[in-house]
Amino acid sequence: MPRRYTAREMRIIAEHLGWRYDHTTGSHAIFVREGYSHVTIPLHRRELDRGTTADIIRQMGLRRREFERLAQEWL
Repeated sequence: MPRRYTAREMRIIAEHLGWRYDHTTGSHAIFVREGYSHVTIPLHRRELDRGTTADIIRQMGLRRREFERLAQEWL
């Protein structure tokens, strides 16, 4: 079973991939990158639900396996 990630870890990975913090709406950080829509990362202190993590990975345009490889490298 894939490991769970915190919001902080997701932000680190997003920034490594070239996503730039744009603004915060409520308790969600919005990241943008040219050629893509946007990525929304909740600002929670606990680990994110697997479904939320899967949605963020999809918004980044990655596959789970590729994301896991990059996470091992950068975290």
